[in-house]
Amino acid sequence: MNKIEILQDTTFSQDGSGTIRYTKNGKLLESKPLACPYPGYRCFNPIQTVFVMNYTGGSCLVMAPTSAGKTLIGVEFCKRNLKSGGNVIYTTPTQALAREIYKTLKQFFSEVYLKLTGHDEEVGLPSSGSIIVTTYEAVQLGLRNKVSWARTVGGIVIDEFHHILASRGDIIEEIVAVGLLRGTPMLCLSATLPEPHKLINWIGVSLFIYSKWRPVPLERVILDDDFYKIVAQYATDNAKTIVFVGTKKIGWSILERLYEQGYRVLNETVPFLKNDSTGDLPFVAFHCADIPWEEQVLIEKKFREASDFNLLIATHTLAYGVNLPADRAVVIVMRINHDGRWTFWPTPIDILQMEGRAGRFGLREKGQSVIVPVSGKPAQRSKMVNSLRGELNDCLSIEFEPFLRKQLLKGDGIEQLLHLFLVPFIYFNDKLKQKAMINKFYSLNNTLKSLYPVIVGDLTRKGYLCDGKLTAKGLFTVKAGLTIRQTEEFFRRASVRMYPVVDASALFKEPFTLENSFVKKADICRVEDMFSRLGVFSKIDDLVFVYSEIGEGERESIKEFLYWINGFFYFLETLHRVPGLVAKSTMEYKSILRGMLTALRLGLVSYSYEELYLTGCSLRSGLPMEYCLLSSIPGISYMRGHALVLALKASKALPPRLKQPVAEYIEKYCETKDFDSALKKALSYRYKDRKDLDREFKKIKEKLQLAKLQGLLFRDKLVESIIEFSEKSFFAEPVETSLLEVSMPT
Repeated sequence: MNKIEILQDTTFSQDGSGTIRYTKNGKLLESKPLACPYPGYRCFNPIQTVFVMNYTGGSCLVMAPTSAGKTLIGVEFCKRNLKSGGNVIYTTPTQALAREIYKTLKQFFSEVYLKLTGHDEEVGLPSSGSIIVTTYEAVQLGLRNKVSWARTVGGIVIDEFHHILASRGDIIEEIVAVGLLRGTPMLCLSATLPEPHKLINWIGVSLFIYSKWRPVPLERVILDDDFYKIVAQYATDNAKTIVFVGTKKIGWSILERLYEQGYRVLNETVPFLKNDSTGDLPFVAFHCADIPWEEQVLIEKKFREASDFNLLIATHTLAYGVNLPADRAVVIVMRINHDGRWTFWPTPIDILQMEGRAGRFGLREKGQSVIVPVSGKPAQRSKMVNSLRGELNDCLSIEFEPFLRKQLLKGDGIEQLLHLFLVPFIYFNDKLKQKAMINKFYSLNNTLKSLYPVIVGDLTRKGYLCDGKLTAKGLFTVKAGLTIRQTEEFFRRASVRMYPVVDASALFKEPFTLENSFVKKADICRVEDMFSRLGVFSKIDDLVFVYSEIGEGERESIKEFLYWINGFFYFLETLHRVPGLVAKSTMEYKSILRGMLTALRLGLVSYSYEELYLTGCSLRSGLPMEYCLLSSIPGISYMRGHALVLALKASKALPPRLKQPVAEYIEKYCETKDFDSALKKALSYRYKDRKDLDREFKKIKEKLQLAKLQGLLFRDKLVESIIEFSEKSFFAEPVETSLLEVSMPT
C-alpha cells in the first residue's frame, strides 16, 4: 500500500505553474502538475496529479478538502476501471448531488446514466461499459435486486464517504461488503474522516492520498459576539457567504429579522407574513429540507449566478448535499446535551465539512471560516471559544466509529441488525459465504460468532427464513429495502383490505409526518375544524380507528398521511407550495409501488391492478385515491387538484374512471353552474382576496378546456410504465419454488 501526503506548502495556479511537494511512504518528493487531456482543463491540480501518477489499480482512499477536485479523480478512476469490463458505479448521498455529478461526467464519457432507484426502469440499459450515477440507497437496492446495471460492476466510487459516520452508515457498509466479496475496486472520497488507517485496513486499499494542501487557503476566526449582528454585517458584503445554522428555528428567525430590515427574501414559502413589495437591499434566502424542492433549485442557481444575492442561510445538510462553494462560511455553534454529556452542535467534524464550502479557486485568494458560539451568557461563550479551538484541531484524531456500530453499542440498532442479517441470503445460498458477508461489515465483524445463530433463529421464528433460505416474506423485505418493523406494519395494514394507499404509507423510509417549519399547532386545529365542517374528519377518524384496531401500528403517522391526501396544505393559504420534506416523501412513490408489486408477485397480498394503479397515482399527486386521476390533467397540481376535489364533491359529481376520456368527464361535470359555484366556494377557503380568487378560477377553467381539446384520457403514464415494466421483468433470475411456500403473514 502506498501512502501519500500532499504538503501544505505545495503551490499551484490555473496556468499550470507550481510545485507539488509530497511524501510517498515517508520519502519527500517534488513534481510539476501534469497536463490534462480533457477539454476545458489545462492541467491536473496537485491532488489529481498525484492520483494519476500513482494509481495502478485496486481500491483507493482520498482525503482532501471540499472543492479540491475530487470529482476529476473520480473521472480518472472510472476511465481506468471501465477497461476491466462491467459498469462503474458513482454513488452519492443525495439525488441533488447525483444530478450534479451526472452532468459533470457527461462531459467526459458518452455512456453515462442517472439511476435514482434500485430497479430496472427501461429495456436495453447496458450491463457493461457505462458509468451509472446513483445514490447510496439506489445502489444498495440495485445490487440486491440484480438489476441490469449492477450485475457486472468494474468499480465503485463512494463520494462523501464520511456519511458512514451518520445515519446511513449501514448502507455504505453493505456496499463496501459486497465490493470486498466480489473483489471490486473502490474509490472512497472524503474531506473529513478520523483514524483513516482503520478504513485502509478494512477496505484493503492499494493507495491512500491525504492532502494538507488546499486549493484556496482557509482563514479561520472564532468570534465571541452576537450572531445576529455578525450575520447582518455580511448581508451587504460582496463576498458570497453561507451561514450554517444548527436548527431550522434559528434559520427562519435570522431570515425574518433580515426581511424586517428591508432585505429581499428569495423564499416564496415562509413561516411568517411576507408581502410582495421589493426593496433596494440585496436578496437573502434560507435553504433547508422544509422548503419546496422548486425553491431549493431556484435558490441554489441564483446563489451561484446572481451578483445581488450574496448571503445564504442553510442547515448543515447543505454542507453534504450540494456543490455550492462560497467565499465565506459562517458556522453558528450551540452546546447541546447528548446522551448525558455536553457537546457541540454542529459537531467539529460537521464544522470542518462546512468550512470546506469556503473558497472559490481562481476568484478569491483565500476563503474565510467564521465560527460563532451561541450562549446567553458571555462567560459561557468565552469558554466555548477556547473549547472549540481545541476540539477543531483534534477532531480528526477521535475514534473512527461508524453510525451502525454506535447504535449497536447503545442497544438501539436491533432493527438494522435483524435486517442486515437477512441481506446475505439474497446474495448467497452457501452458509459460509453468508457468514463471510456479515464478517465484511465493519460494525459486525466482531459480533459474528455469538450473534449469528441467535439472530438467524429469531428471523426463522418470525417467518423470514426457512431451512436457511429466504421465505417470500424475507425476500420481499430485502428486495424492498424495508426494516422488519416496516414489513410487519405493512402486512398488518394490508390485512384490513380497506384503503391501499394507507397500506402503502407504511413503506415510506421514515414514518410520514406533517411536522415542518410551516405548520403550527394552531394551523392543525384550524384545518381539523375545516375538515369537520366539510364532513372529511369523521371519515379520516373512522379509517384511523380501523387500522389502529389491528395492532399498535402507527396511529399518528396514518392520521397525518390521511390529512395530507385530503388537502391539509390546501387550507394553509400562506403556503405557495407543499413543504419539501412532505413532497420528498411522496416522491418515493416509485419504490413504494414496486415494493407492493413485489409483494403481489410473491403471493403475499391480493391487490387488483386498478388498486395498485390508483395507489401509485395517489402517492404521486397527494390526492385521495378516488380523485387522484385528476392529476393527469396538465397543470393540475396538489393545490388545484384539491380545489377540484372539493368542487366536484360539493356538486355531487362522480369521481373520474381510469382511462375515461377527459373531455367526456369535463362536459358532464365541470361545465355546469353548480360546479362553477362550488369551485369558487372551494377557492374561497384559500384565497381571501377576490382578485386572486377570480384569477385562479380562470386558470383552472383554462386548464380544463385545454385538456378537453387535447383528447386526453384519465391515466397516469408514469405509474402505468412502472406497472407494465414490472409485468415484463419481475425477477432478473428464476425464483426457487421454496421461496414461495410461506403463506401470507397474519
